[in-house]
Amino acid sequence: MEELFIIADGEAVAAAQSTAAQTTTVQTVSQDGASAQQANQQAAPAGGLMSMLPLILIIIVFMFFVSRSQKKQQQRRTEALNKIMKGDRVITNSGVYGTIAEVKEDSFILEIADKVRIEITKNGVAAALPKEGEVTAEKKDK
Repeated sequence: MEELFIIADGEAVAAAQSTAAQTTTVQTVSQDGASAQQANQQAAPAGGLMSMLPLILIIIVFMFFVSRSQKKQQQRRTEALNKIMKGDRVITNSGVYGTIAEVKEDSFILEIADKVRIEITKNGVAAALPKEGEVTAEKKDK
């Protein structure tokens, strides 16, 4: 009868074995098994990182497109604010309608009623309203 005990560090101990060849074969198999187990443990962290790589790339591409669109939108808004001149009708962020009476470096003097003028920052203007008789792109489509 043969009994084989395998110790955790990969060495094999044979008790009551009939031949030395069987002992050598068992030790070789146990050492190869230990090597394979060590290789699997070392490969696991790299495999985890590689599985996360597509997700990381998707996030980076998404952030690029979002920041690019925000930059374009901010550029269009700045151009629109710079085109506003004296006499243009505008609406402020707070919903006040008025006519530009004076353009300053970083603000507008807005006339909201006869002889009633307020000063607002350029960022306070939500949009320039089309002049009377001017056709906008939205109205052309309808």
